[in-house]
Amino acid sequence: MEQNICLRVNNLQTSFYTDRGVIHSVRGVSFDVRKGEMLGIVGESGCGKSVTAFSILNQVKHPGKIDSGEVIFHGKDLLKLSESEMRKLRGSSMSMIFQEPLTALNPSFSIGWQIAEAYRIQGEKDKAVIRERTIDILRRVKLPEPELRMKEYPYQFSGGMRQRALIALALACKPELVFADEPTTALDVTVQAEILDLIESLQAEMNMSVVLISHNLNLIGERCGRVLVFYAGKIIEEAETAELFKHPAHPYTVGLFGSLLSIHQDGKADPKTMPGEVPNMLDDIRSCSFAPRCPYAETRCFEREPELVPVGPGHYYSCHRPLKGGAK
Repeated sequence: MEQNICLRVNNLQTSFYTDRGVIHSVRGVSFDVRKGEMLGIVGESGCGKSVTAFSILNQVKHPGKIDSGEVIFHGKDLLKLSESEMRKLRGSSMSMIFQEPLTALNPSFSIGWQIAEAYRIQGEKDKAVIRERTIDILRRVKLPEPELRMKEYPYQFSGGMRQRALIALALACKPELVFADEPTTALDVTVQAEILDLIESLQAEMNMSVVLISHNLNLIGERCGRVLVFYAGKIIEEAETAELFKHPAHPYTVGLFGSLLSIHQDGKADPKTMPGEVPNMLDDIRSCSFAPRCPYAETRCFEREPELVPVGPGHYYSCHRPLKGGAK
């Protein structure tokens, strides 16, 4: 694996085996995470963004199952490690910032106890060292009076404070790779910006790789250097952020940009919606998953699934429609 690559995912497939049938949540996803970068994953709800992150961390629970693929980290396939081996990696080498801190944090234990537990799991036994580190990480996420806050419980915190505590928990052991799964969903706009600024500053300070998962294309565009666009459990476009915003290639990506709220000079908003519905993930999709909604769909789009092909330097899309002269 190249020196600048932190994580490599190859043909990851994850399904949920339910009474209604098999839900194909992640369908052959492959991508790299570079060292020190903030990579964005964008797509609508149910497209497989979060399940991909949980699969990489090997935390898919019943009835879910990782069917196949590789997740290479430091030369090891994480999908072949035992639960005890993965437990040592989670928190110390990679971690996750969840989208709802009120459910992610345990209401029965103080904030300080939960962060201290991360150090204990990694083998630290000195109580004075654990306390010092806990106070330090709470201070670094800018929680006021960390010596007092560490004794409080999640219900005593505001939404923004809980999110900061959750970030502290995720970053306590200075992981190399962090997945931030919709980390600002339940927060107001001002607090959202503060939390994202905090994640960025800690990323630079700790030289981490961050995978920012969101349905908000504007947020991804402001924060990430590179973007993966997900649709129906697959990556349908990948590009540097500036390139994607200037030349979106896949019809779905173009539709996403068209759906962004824009205000005209006359004061009227003009968001556009994409016709049709997302495919049923219970189906075994063998053709282009976006074809039923695509204005450019041809016969071949309903017959076979397109591969991810280059349309420019570092820019790929999964579409049968050729783009002359690169993405337009």
